[in-house]
Amino acid sequence: MKKIIVDIGATGFPAAMEYPDGFRLRDLSVKEIKLNPNLEVYLFEPNIDFYNRLVKRFGESTNFHIYPIALSNKKGTFDFYLTDKQDCSSLRPPKEEAWVNRPDVTNYQVTQVKVDLMKNIIPNLPYISYLKLDTQGTEYEILEGMGDLLQKTHYVRCEVSDREQYENQKTQKDIIALMESKGFTYLEEKMVGADIFFVNPSFK
Repeated sequence: MKKIIVDIGATGFPAAMEYPDGFRLRDLSVKEIKLNPNLEVYLFEPNIDFYNRLVKRFGESTNFHIYPIALSNKKGTFDFYLTDKQDCSSLRPPKEEAWVNRPDVTNYQVTQVKVDLMKNIIPNLPYISYLKLDTQGTEYEILEGMGDLLQKTHYVRCEVSDREQYENQKTQKDIIALMESKGFTYLEEKMVGADIFFVNPSFK
């Protein structure tokens, strides 16, 4: 069965593609990933510099699909807060009190990015084997925007925070409640750094 991978906030791909069932991409070279007929990969990255880097590495591979857009639960063109530490950039402005002595995060430029729902961009995927979200405070809205694709997903790796680091960010408890309401099991003991894991016991 082909592994279909979706990485949202994909600047670090493939480093974070490691899951509790033993699946990990860091054991493979870039060449092995690109030429693997059993992998189909969808990458979403709105930061144009990071997007261009992904295209340079993987863009010529027919099993890769790379999108320079942000995902959420709404469609349009929205402000994107491009922080000095660019991998902390977000559709939400950082909260000053959450990033004390971190001017690399609290200093930012406001740009515009295209935003859409995942269910609009890749509606015909038969399933998702591994989904990873790392979007600095908008993970909840992305999950909401998946529609039926969420029920077709096996494993989810999601960055979370137990407090608001960005304005109006949903916290870890909100994401756990959403995922459990969709029938996912929270793998509490499998947390890695700020990432938590879910498995869909109904996935076939």
